[in-house]
Amino acid sequence: MFIKSKMLMFAFILLLKADALAQRDSFQVESVIDASIQRVWQAFTDPADLTKWSVKLAEVDLRVSGLIRTSYDASAVLGDESTFETRILTFETNRMIAFQPVIVPKDLPSRDAYMKIWTIVYFDSLSKSQTRVRVSSHGYGPSESAQQMLASFEKGNKSKLQRLNEYLQTASAAVDTNPRIVKNPITDASQKNNVERIPPLIQTIEIDAPLPLVWDAFSTSKSMAEWMAPLATIDMRVGGKMMANYNPAGRLGDPETIVNTVICYDPLRMISLKVAKPPATFPFKDAIANTWSVMYFEKLSLSRTRIRIVGMGYDTSEQSQKMKQFFDVGNDWTLRELSKYLSSKPASQTAVEKQGAKDASSTSYEHGNVKVTITKSPKKRLDFEIEIPATREQVWHALTTVDGVREFYCPGGQIVLEPGGVYEYHFMPDAPPGKRGMEGTKLFTLLPMQMLAGTGSAPPMFPQVRKEKTRWVTIMDEVDNEHTRVRMSMVDWPASEEWSTAFEYFIKNNPVYFEMLYKRFTNGPIDWQARGVVVKPLPPVTKTTWPGRTLEKQVLLKASPKEVWNRWTTPDGLGSFFSKHTNIDFRIGGAYELYFDMNAPVGKRGGEGCEILTYAPYELLAFTWNAPPSIPRLRDANARTHVILQIKAQTDGYTQLTLSQIGIGDGEDWDAYYTYFDRAWSNVLKSLAASFDSAGEAE
Repeated sequence: MFIKSKMLMFAFILLLKADALAQRDSFQVESVIDASIQRVWQAFTDPADLTKWSVKLAEVDLRVSGLIRTSYDASAVLGDESTFETRILTFETNRMIAFQPVIVPKDLPSRDAYMKIWTIVYFDSLSKSQTRVRVSSHGYGPSESAQQMLASFEKGNKSKLQRLNEYLQTASAAVDTNPRIVKNPITDASQKNNVERIPPLIQTIEIDAPLPLVWDAFSTSKSMAEWMAPLATIDMRVGGKMMANYNPAGRLGDPETIVNTVICYDPLRMISLKVAKPPATFPFKDAIANTWSVMYFEKLSLSRTRIRIVGMGYDTSEQSQKMKQFFDVGNDWTLRELSKYLSSKPASQTAVEKQGAKDASSTSYEHGNVKVTITKSPKKRLDFEIEIPATREQVWHALTTVDGVREFYCPGGQIVLEPGGVYEYHFMPDAPPGKRGMEGTKLFTLLPMQMLAGTGSAPPMFPQVRKEKTRWVTIMDEVDNEHTRVRMSMVDWPASEEWSTAFEYFIKNNPVYFEMLYKRFTNGPIDWQARGVVVKPLPPVTKTTWPGRTLEKQVLLKASPKEVWNRWTTPDGLGSFFSKHTNIDFRIGGAYELYFDMNAPVGKRGGEGCEILTYAPYELLAFTWNAPPSIPRLRDANARTHVILQIKAQTDGYTQLTLSQIGIGDGEDWDAYYTYFDRAWSNVLKSLAASFDSAGEAE
């Protein structure tokens, strides 16, 4: 009974930990919209646009503290009980807008929690016809209702961005040359006096310091007092006060204290301030009332940060013009002082480690239903992820048969499911060889219903890439009985101008491929005849015996996926549990040789000739494997199987490693091979578990 009680208590503690980890106070979602940044901004801020893709009724007073009033009821009147009123906290035209609810319908669940959140929307131009939209929402409490609201809003914003993208592709979304940005009367004093607004004051500096230290310098009282002013404090919250006094003999709150209001912030990204009370001797008190500023923080590397300060609300009046000149000089001095302060302050290792906890060079956003992750260093990598409303068997059929590919992507192709087998998509099946589409491409390896890896092609505009081929691996995970998560990684990008341009091309175009796969299971298969495409009968299916027999082992490890990955991909890692003598050339087709007897003749020492087949960092590694010298006929025949390692994070700091050895043939020698590795891999995985000081057992 005592043991059972301890186990129940341990389970209870694990549940508490899981609950604590699950609680979040913010979320971020991103998506690429196929429209210019000006058009996307207009769609967000013009009521005529908003009522076509987001709400039924809308009014927008585009100014700091202006109201956005909306209703989802077309028969309602703005101002009645169905109205949402949201106050604009800050904005920069075509770049960012932030807002917070002030009035919500009385019947809305969790009204109190809803009124505490604030949201920032960023707009980043990727090209003349593509804009990345990032939604960052904060202020969700730990209560169950607040967490449910967070999950609901996160999902809702993803759907909203998808609807926006779909709307902007319609004829009704044609660019309005007279956008109606403001529907209700402007109450801004400078506008009432017909004073013309002028461009903002923009100042930028790059500082040799990690982002967390730069952010800390602006967002904590302790750091502000070390460089900004001898007396300084900040209450970092929406509506909080930033106070500074440059007189060391003064006190905070005296007439010479500068008081700013924190009108909005986004941790490690943005702070927006508005002067609430200038010093008594400040000469431009009337002009400053209509201004506000936004500071953006951008990580350039682990040790370098860009700050961009944008001062807005200036007009053509004489006082405002003089004030702009004053802050042009003053802000420049402030940024230089910050740079001197941080350059003399050694960056703590903790700050750098926090900064590096998430790969700084990786960015993620959503393109419709597809999550795109771009990694540019230390090695380039593209990742695409989508959840398909279909079973894993249905998705496997779509990706591995010509019939399946025809149903969602192109009218022809050739696929042979075995290592080295062709894997071609033919967009123009009747064209001469070499002009049909994705040709000359092949498979490296596969694990039925789970993984597929091979080479890909590129358009004729990239002749070198088309000749040398891209490399990809696709992993399929069952979400439930009706949904499958598909993830594709593209790795091994050579360093050249053409390959870099192709990298950008695939960022934009691969999501289209996965969206077409998604639509196959929502809208049905493509009707090529209706599109005027003559479809030829399917070629006969090439029968293969691959993958033969499969040997599978699993082990649960007390380690992170990255730690498990490093064990298998570095000489030090392999030496800790497997072999201290290795030859690893980490690239597709590179050597993956482990030696077990250095006194044996060359060719008999171990894994000579084994090579890397494919990989997806921290998720999957596949390599060839030979036969031991104790089975000479297979060894001398250079017989090869494939070993596939799948790495999956589990709860409470554990990682599951699944080892599959496929391609084991039939016959006496192959039976001996199976028996040998059935025992050998169990011992290897036990040794791996012991290297993490874990009690994991291989099964």
